[in-house]
Amino acid sequence: MPNLKSIFIPFINRSTVFSYFLTLVFLSALYLVHIQKNLLFLVLVLLLCSCLFLIRNKKSEQLVLGMLSGIATIVIAYYLYQLVSTFTDIVEWDFLAFYVYGKAGADGLAFYDPTSFTNILTTIHLPFSAGSDFNASIIQVGVCYPPTTMLLLAPLGYLDLETANVVWRLFVLSFLIIDMVLIYRIYKLNQSKWIQALIVIVLTMILPGSSTTMALSQTNFFLLFFLLLIYKDPDNWKAGIFLALAIVVKPIAAVWGIYFLINRKWKPIFSSVITGILLVLITVIWFGFDNFLTFFTSPPTSRIPGDVFIETINQSMNAVFSRISIQLGFNSLFSYINWIVLSVSIILLLLTCIASRRLNTANPKAAFLIFLPLSLLIYPGCLMHYAVLLLPLFFSMILIKDRTNLVFLTVFLMVLSLSSFAVSFIILLVFITYAFLGIPIFTKFKELKAFQG
Repeated sequence: MPNLKSIFIPFINRSTVFSYFLTLVFLSALYLVHIQKNLLFLVLVLLLCSCLFLIRNKKSEQLVLGMLSGIATIVIAYYLYQLVSTFTDIVEWDFLAFYVYGKAGADGLAFYDPTSFTNILTTIHLPFSAGSDFNASIIQVGVCYPPTTMLLLAPLGYLDLETANVVWRLFVLSFLIIDMVLIYRIYKLNQSKWIQALIVIVLTMILPGSSTTMALSQTNFFLLFFLLLIYKDPDNWKAGIFLALAIVVKPIAAVWGIYFLINRKWKPIFSSVITGILLVLITVIWFGFDNFLTFFTSPPTSRIPGDVFIETINQSMNAVFSRISIQLGFNSLFSYINWIVLSVSIILLLLTCIASRRLNTANPKAAFLIFLPLSLLIYPGCLMHYAVLLLPLFFSMILIKDRTNLVFLTVFLMVLSLSSFAVSFIILLVFITYAFLGIPIFTKFKELKAFQG
């Protein structure tokens, strides 16, 4: 059994203690003056990336340990404060929407028929009045997800509102922790287990998408869980099962499945199809064939208000192009925006598929990761906090411990502070450029020079 001294020996160092308290005081001051969230993220990114550059020199390890510990302390304290202060609050977006959907499924209602939701709020006994936006986007639309997603949401409907809220929040928090543990086990970022754990905690938790996912009680951490399992071994037949389950959480995961098709990964394709069929059968048995069929005969997307697809939080290509055309006064262009987005999406999809085929020979994981930024661009419902799905890519870059890759990572994270659309577009272009130039991605600079001859 290791004694306490052997466990905490990495922290018994003057440099570690000094850098810890200096970082702690600096970040505490920024929080106290209520610095803008984007600027705060930018500061945290620069501190983290500075640590990643310094850690390449073993002499700086104690200094980095203190800095990372200071960042982690502040970020964890912030999460705990937010969690404790709002734990029992019923948030309209997005928990209440999930609960209303779940209630419709549990009560055996026709959940793609808006009339089924007319009186549903009166049976829930809300502590507040739902807003007009909620009424327009949820009550007047019905469930906006595919039928299989109700397998995840319907269990909420069997609980009362307060109990469901607590269970769901614990569920979201649990998956945040599980995801960090999984990342720690998949990526060997540093010889020091303390530093490796701190890097995982800091990068995962400082992302604005992570804190927003917690605040909205969103499902991104569930999706990230399956994404990490796919990434761990994308050629294994189990990856197909994880893909099918990921699609249940959010349809955006279907874009990742293109990797298996264009690279002829038949075992994952077969297991994904079988799992998908089983999930559809369970859905039909549980909710009835009429509910399943209505999703196709009366799609909810035809009832969703148009402004949902152009609001700022939506960072899909469709939303960004629409906002730009409106801001520039190109009203005539706006009427053709769907065709423009479709054309650009097809071009990006073709380029991504070709790039993935090229990357697959040298690095199958890179060939899979290229579909992450693509999915964030072409999925019309992609919101700002979906950027947490880029974490496997960011950790893959850290894993190399190369100056060039760390510079790219720093730039990507800085751009992310401004726009998840912009960072997804830039990352995709970098991937495609590397693939078409025949340059192995996620490669150390010295190895890259040797490769180029």
